[in-house]
Amino acid sequence: MGGAVLEDTIRFVREWHGASNGRIRCVLGPHSPYMCPPEFLARVVEAARELEVGIHLHVAESQEQVANSLATHGQTPVAHLASLGVFDVPIIAAHCIAVDDEDVAILAERQVHVAHTPKTYLKLAMGMAPLPRLLAGGVNVALGSDGPASNSDLNMLEVLRITGLYHKNALGQPEALPRTQILRLATRAGAQALGFSKSGVLAPGHSADLILLDTRACHCPSAFLLHAVTRLLHLVTRLKHP
Repeated sequence: MGGAVLEDTIRFVREWHGASNGRIRCVLGPHSPYMCPPEFLARVVEAARELEVGIHLHVAESQEQVANSLATHGQTPVAHLASLGVFDVPIIAAHCIAVDDEDVAILAERQVHVAHTPKTYLKLAMGMAPLPRLLAGGVNVALGSDGPASNSDLNMLEVLRITGLYHKNALGQPEALPRTQILRLATRAGAQALGFSKSGVLAPGHSADLILLDTRACHCPSAFLLHAVTRLLHLVTRLKHP
């Protein structure tokens, strides 16, 4: 996002933010602290304040980025952004793979929302973001698909499944990240990150965001198991009462 692109983006936000009865929300998107110099990030923060919108950017995607930030700014990417005032506006920080405990504390204190896209990390062999540590530190983490170039598709149900399977295995705890918690990361946490305060949860006064899933197909394990048990019960009944 260069200067000209920033001006175009500002015009876009002025036109579309809050449109369609509030269903369209915009944020500014400087790529990252390693591609955007501090002076430009300061301009983006100023524009975000004026427009009353948030910012989305990539943060701490690798140890190499952390090392470069320490060499250039004397701070980790998270600490660098905090010192620039970037976290003074609502922030969605994508990835946060290479973060230490001090970074996690900053993210939690400054109420930064972290986007967790585990399929991308596995596909590109990036290493896995420390989801359990982020959650334990009080950071609001929302699940995402990332872009199709990094993910191959935009299947959020697959993202939910990968999130649970990977982190259960990494922790050696099959009871970690139960389905209800993973569902909240994909719904309520995402709604909060995007500024939809009345979405992501079924409650009085909230938007009724619903999807219907056909679980009768054999590729749905729970549905297949239920079907098998039902057939078995029918068979037992017939044997008892021919």
